[in-house]
Amino acid sequence: NKVISSGCVIDTARLMSIVANRVDLDPKNIFGYVLGEHGSHCFTPKSLISIAGQPADYYCDTHNIERIDADELLEAVKQAGYEIFRRKHNTVHGIAASVFRIIQAIKINERSVLPVGTMMSGQYGVSGVVLSLPTVV
Repeated sequence: NKVISSGCVIDTARLMSIVANRVDLDPKNIFGYVLGEHGSHCFTPKSLISIAGQPADYYCDTHNIERIDADELLEAVKQAGYEIFRRKHNTVHGIAASVFRIIQAIKINERSVLPVGTMMSGQYGVSGVVLSLPTVV
């Protein structure tokens, strides 16, 4: 038996949506990850955020858009869940979509890289905890 943690899949989807809205593109053109722990202890490596296949800062500079502040972006990602809960009194649709995405990747053996919960056993000097890291699913 195995347990699959949805990790930060939902946070990553929110990140892509927020960046896409800011630069006026479809979220499919945004790439990045939210990692760590779902919720207050997550983080976003800005070096992994790309827009239309280009590093985020480069894209913003060449399109005369203000650069994305990683801390502000992460705060917006964290607040998105609270805002959805405030409006709808639940967040079941987002997590359902995230779980569906993970199941889809498994079912058709996509070998997609998703930020799912991964049991640490010495990686990065950490053991015995689950962290959301880019993982082939």
